[in-house]
Amino acid sequence: MYVIVHGFSPVKNTSSVHTGSLLALLITVLEMEKFGVKYAKDILQKTKFFANLLNKELNVVGPLPNLTNTHQICIDVQNIVQITQKLAFIGIITLPMRIPSKNRSGLRFGVQELCRLGLKNKDLQILSEIIIACVKEKEISIKFKNQVKSLARRLNNIKYILPYKKHF
Repeated sequence: MYVIVHGFSPVKNTSSVHTGSLLALLITVLEMEKFGVKYAKDILQKTKFFANLLNKELNVVGPLPNLTNTHQICIDVQNIVQITQKLAFIGIITLPMRIPSKNRSGLRFGVQELCRLGLKNKDLQILSEIIIACVKEKEISIKFKNQVKSLARRLNNIKYILPYKKHF
């Protein structure tokens, strides 16, 4: 395999196979083979639930009636930089997502990683209340940061994985 470096010089790629990466890929394939359908259904159910909670007070952009058919939710907000910073301060990381119909960015949320850590609908209710408050209020309360920390401490057990002792 050849790669162009600096636009003109072909250099042979000398990278070797990384056994650790292959083993991680194998485990992921085996886990998705066993749990993939259940995991995907859990992600979609929770994403739709979360979108509907947020849409009660915010403008969630997406197809009706569920506001999403994927693992992503997009919220249309005007002051995206300030809201992203407020959310990051309390421990919620989000990224801008382009809204084609508006020709600007909105806030993007995904819950797939949290589903794998055991997120429940009651947790999504708490998160939606925090996010709504961060979008609507000028000042954010330190209690939100504490609530996010508390939630993160509870979500510490990975789901949809192969039992350790049975397979290794």
